[in-house]
Amino acid sequence: MRNAFAYKTEGHRHRPEIEQELAALGSPVEVTFVPHLLPLDQGELTSCYVRTSESLSKAGVQALYRERYREEPFIRVVDRPPALRDVRDTNECHIHVTVEERGRVLAFFCDRQSLEGGIGAGHSKPQPNVGSRGERGVEMSARFFHSRWVTAPVGAEELDPAKLAPGFRAGGAHCGLKQGGRTDVGLLVCDAPNVSSALLLTRNASAAAPVRVCRDRCERGAIRAAVVNSGNANAETGAQGYADALSMRAEAAARLDLVPETVAVAETGTIGVQLPIDAILGAIGEAAAGLSGMGGATFSDSITTTDRWPKRCTLRSNGVTLSRRPRVLE
Repeated sequence: MRNAFAYKTEGHRHRPEIEQELAALGSPVEVTFVPHLLPLDQGELTSCYVRTSESLSKAGVQALYRERYREEPFIRVVDRPPALRDVRDTNECHIHVTVEERGRVLAFFCDRQSLEGGIGAGHSKPQPNVGSRGERGVEMSARFFHSRWVTAPVGAEELDPAKLAPGFRAGGAHCGLKQGGRTDVGLLVCDAPNVSSALLLTRNASAAAPVRVCRDRCERGAIRAAVVNSGNANAETGAQGYADALSMRAEAAARLDLVPETVAVAETGTIGVQLPIDAILGAIGEAAAGLSGMGGATFSDSITTTDRWPKRCTLRSNGVTLSRRPRVLE
């Protein structure tokens, strides 16, 4: 097991600075500040708890934060507690603020911490990137060829990893399969009416329900869409699991106005647990409503489980765009 421990427990050197700045704002308080060091190669998560002099509502506090950071290109106020995975290889800082039932304000900050220097060094420092999205925090797509054993092909241009190949759209939603509000249901669709496709499926006799649906009920050479989830593999779930996989396919096909046989199903996660199918079907509708040509990152998140970092890239060479997500290639 890798190590984790509390750091500078008796008095951190930054505590006086924190108290000084709070006092300058008219709120002199004594602060307890004890960072915890975790085995992370990048990222910093901060949790702050504040008792205010006036009663504030959750909606009111969130409105204050959104207004304060509205013009900040690298700061996003999000609707759930942020996760380090959400900001990995970006310049973004994610903030979530809420109010507990006793009235205390809880604020959570998550950003990519530079590997250089000590705690907090290089806080949210913009990084150069090929194919960046301008004023939005950028994923460092150049990392796709960072291996010492891989040489980038001549003429290959790395694009924003969220960008899909032309003619493809994707979206995602959260239904509760994964904790923390993380995206766990995704949709990917090709808008071209005539396609050529291929499915690579296991030959295992005990394959999960989505694999059997793709084997038996899909036109492998004419797949135009995929509906996916992570957090539950729908494996060893019997007849009910097979019926649920068919229901996912049918819902996706209806939302996309496609023939069900042209929609593939993929699921990954826990084995032997039935799907919360009603929640998943609702999330499919939400994902369909948010389909976008820049939905690659969201779709990628929807099919990841214990992955340590995002697995996605988009390359362009000689007029051909290739976009890769976990288990899917466009």
